[in-house]
Amino acid sequence: LSMVDVYWQLDQGIPQAQKWLRRMAWRDYSYWMLYYWRDLPEAPMRPVYRTLPWSESKEALQAWKYGKTGYPTVDAAMRELLTTGYVQQHMRHCVGQFLVEVLGISWVEGEEWFHVTLADADCAINSMMWQHQGLSGVSQWLTAVQCHPVTNAKNMDPDGSYVRHFVPELVALPDR
Repeated sequence: LSMVDVYWQLDQGIPQAQKWLRRMAWRDYSYWMLYYWRDLPEAPMRPVYRTLPWSESKEALQAWKYGKTGYPTVDAAMRELLTTGYVQQHMRHCVGQFLVEVLGISWVEGEEWFHVTLADADCAINSMMWQHQGLSGVSQWLTAVQCHPVTNAKNMDPDGSYVRHFVPELVALPDR
Protein backbone atom coordinates (compact mmCIF):
# COMPACT_ATOMS: atom_id res chain seq x y z
CA LEU A 1 0.00 0.00 0.00
CA SER A 2 1.60 3.25 -1.07
CA MET A 3 0.88 6.82 -0.09
CA VAL A 4 -0.19 7.51 -3.67
CA ASP A 5 -2.79 4.71 -3.51
CA VAL A 6 -4.11 6.00 -0.20
CA TYR A 7 -4.14 9.58 -1.50
CA TRP A 8 -6.42 8.67 -4.40
CA GLN A 9 -8.73 6.64 -2.14
CA LEU A 10 -9.16 9.40 0.44
CA ASP A 11 -11.87 12.00 0.52
CA GLN A 12 -9.48 14.93 0.67
CA GLY A 13 -12.21 17.19 2.02
CA ILE A 14 -12.23 15.44 5.41
CA PRO A 15 -10.15 17.41 7.96
CA GLN A 16 -8.47 14.27 9.36
CA ALA A 17 -7.51 13.22 5.83
CA GLN A 18 -6.00 16.64 5.18
CA LYS A 19 -4.05 16.42 8.45
CA TRP A 20 -2.80 12.92 7.55
CA LEU A 21 -1.74 14.10 4.07
CA ARG A 22 0.22 17.03 5.55
CA ARG A 23 1.99 14.71 7.98
CA MET A 24 2.83 12.25 5.22
CA ALA A 25 4.22 15.08 3.10
CA TRP A 26 6.43 16.22 6.02
CA ARG A 27 7.51 12.60 6.57
CA ASP A 28 8.58 12.18 2.96
CA TYR A 29 10.26 15.59 3.00
CA SER A 30 12.25 14.57 6.08
CA TYR A 31 13.47 11.39 4.37
CA TRP A 32 14.52 13.44 1.34
CA MET A 33 16.41 15.83 3.64
CA LEU A 34 18.20 13.00 5.48
CA TYR A 35 19.22 11.46 2.15
CA TYR A 36 20.87 14.70 0.98
CA TRP A 37 22.12 15.90 4.39
CA ARG A 38 23.59 12.81 6.02
CA ASP A 39 24.64 14.75 9.11
CA LEU A 40 21.09 16.09 9.64
CA PRO A 41 20.92 14.66 13.20
CA GLU A 42 24.17 16.31 14.32
CA ALA A 43 24.90 19.45 12.30
CA PRO A 44 22.86 22.50 11.34
CA MET A 45 21.79 22.56 7.71
CA ARG A 46 22.65 26.25 7.62
CA PRO A 47 26.46 26.51 7.97
CA VAL A 48 26.30 29.90 9.69
CA TYR A 49 24.65 28.19 12.70
CA ARG A 50 27.60 25.85 13.28
CA THR A 51 29.42 28.44 15.38
CA LEU A 52 26.38 29.54 17.38
CA PRO A 53 27.29 29.54 21.07
CA TRP A 54 25.13 27.19 23.17
CA SER A 55 24.87 26.71 26.90
CA GLU A 56 26.88 23.78 28.20
CA SER A 57 24.87 23.53 31.44
CA LYS A 58 24.63 19.84 32.27
CA GLU A 59 22.37 20.65 35.24
CA ALA A 60 19.84 22.48 33.06
CA LEU A 61 19.92 19.72 30.45
CA GLN A 62 19.34 17.02 33.09
CA ALA A 63 16.49 19.04 34.62
CA TRP A 64 14.88 19.33 31.17
CA LYS A 65 15.33 15.63 30.36
CA TYR A 66 13.76 14.46 33.61
CA GLY A 67 11.03 17.06 33.98
CA LYS A 68 12.59 19.00 36.85
CA THR A 69 12.79 22.52 35.34
CA GLY A 70 10.21 24.11 37.63
CA TYR A 71 7.95 24.89 34.66
CA PRO A 72 4.94 22.60 35.20
CA THR A 73 3.91 22.26 31.55
CA VAL A 74 7.46 21.46 30.42
CA ASP A 75 7.98 19.08 33.33
CA ALA A 76 4.70 17.27 32.64
CA ALA A 77 5.54 16.80 28.95
CA MET A 78 9.05 15.53 29.67
CA ARG A 79 7.77 13.14 32.33
CA GLU A 80 5.09 11.91 29.93
CA LEU A 81 7.85 11.23 27.40
CA LEU A 82 9.84 9.29 29.99
CA THR A 83 6.93 7.21 31.25
CA THR A 84 5.04 6.55 28.00
CA GLY A 85 7.54 7.08 25.18
CA TYR A 86 5.13 9.57 23.66
CA VAL A 87 4.32 13.25 23.84
CA GLN A 88 1.73 15.17 21.80
CA GLN A 89 3.03 17.29 18.88
CA HIS A 90 2.23 20.68 20.40
CA MET A 91 3.97 19.68 23.62
CA ARG A 92 7.00 18.53 21.59
CA HIS A 93 7.22 22.07 20.25
CA CYS A 94 6.75 23.50 23.74
CA VAL A 95 9.60 21.51 25.30
CA GLY A 96 11.79 22.03 22.24
CA GLN A 97 11.29 25.77 22.27
CA PHE A 98 12.01 25.78 26.00
CA LEU A 99 15.27 23.83 25.56
CA VAL A 100 16.54 26.04 22.75
CA GLU A 101 15.18 29.49 23.58
CA VAL A 102 14.90 29.50 27.36
CA LEU A 103 17.77 27.23 28.39
CA GLY A 104 19.92 28.13 25.38
CA ILE A 105 20.90 24.48 24.90
CA SER A 106 21.61 23.11 21.43
CA TRP A 107 18.79 21.46 19.54
CA VAL A 108 21.18 18.51 19.00
CA GLU A 109 20.78 17.59 22.68
CA GLY A 110 17.00 17.54 22.22
CA GLU A 111 17.27 15.48 19.04
CA GLU A 112 19.46 12.90 20.77
CA TRP A 113 17.20 12.66 23.83
CA PHE A 114 14.01 12.33 21.81
CA HIS A 115 15.66 9.72 19.60
CA VAL A 116 16.33 7.44 22.57
CA THR A 117 13.11 8.13 24.50
CA LEU A 118 10.38 8.31 21.85
CA ALA A 119 8.62 5.02 21.22
CA ASP A 120 7.95 6.18 17.66
CA ALA A 121 11.45 7.61 17.10
CA ASP A 122 12.33 8.09 13.47
CA CYS A 123 15.75 9.46 12.61
CA ALA A 124 14.64 11.50 9.60
CA ILE A 125 11.52 13.03 11.14
CA ASN A 126 13.12 13.65 14.53
CA SER A 127 16.19 15.29 12.97
CA MET A 128 14.15 17.53 10.68
CA MET A 129 11.85 18.61 13.50
CA TRP A 130 14.75 19.44 15.80
CA GLN A 131 16.53 21.32 12.99
CA HIS A 132 13.40 23.45 12.71
CA GLN A 133 13.17 23.76 16.49
CA GLY A 134 16.74 25.05 16.57
CA LEU A 135 15.88 27.44 13.70
CA SER A 136 18.78 25.99 11.72
CA GLY A 137 16.76 23.91 9.24
CA VAL A 138 15.56 24.63 5.73
CA SER A 139 12.26 26.15 6.82
CA GLN A 140 11.81 28.76 9.48
CA TRP A 141 8.09 28.06 9.90
CA LEU A 142 8.46 27.51 13.65
CA THR A 143 9.15 31.18 14.23
CA ALA A 144 5.37 31.67 14.12
CA VAL A 145 4.67 28.79 16.52
CA GLN A 146 4.42 30.19 20.02
CA CYS A 147 4.69 27.49 22.65
CA HIS A 148 5.68 29.46 25.72
CA PRO A 149 5.12 27.12 28.68
CA VAL A 150 3.45 29.74 30.86
CA THR A 151 1.32 31.79 28.47
CA ASN A 152 0.14 28.77 26.51
CA ALA A 153 -0.52 26.56 29.53
CA LYS A 154 -4.08 27.91 29.51
CA ASN A 155 -4.62 26.49 26.02
CA MET A 156 -2.58 23.32 26.40
CA ASP A 157 -3.90 22.33 29.84
CA PRO A 158 -6.76 24.67 30.83
CA ASP A 159 -7.80 22.80 33.98
CA GLY A 160 -4.32 21.61 34.99
CA SER A 161 -5.23 17.91 34.79
CA TYR A 162 -2.37 17.09 32.42
CA VAL A 163 0.20 18.70 34.70
CA ARG A 164 -1.26 17.12 37.83
CA HIS A 165 -1.21 13.69 36.17
CA PHE A 166 2.48 13.79 35.26
CA VAL A 167 3.72 16.06 38.05
CA PRO A 168 2.12 14.43 41.11
CA GLU A 169 3.78 16.84 43.54
CA LEU A 170 1.33 19.45 42.17
CA VAL A 171 -1.78 17.29 42.53
CA ALA A 172 -3.11 19.33 45.47
CA LEU A 173 -3.15 22.60 43.48
CA PRO A 174 -6.52 24.01 42.45
CA ASP A 175 -7.76 23.79 38.84
CA ARG A 176 -6.40 27.19 37.92
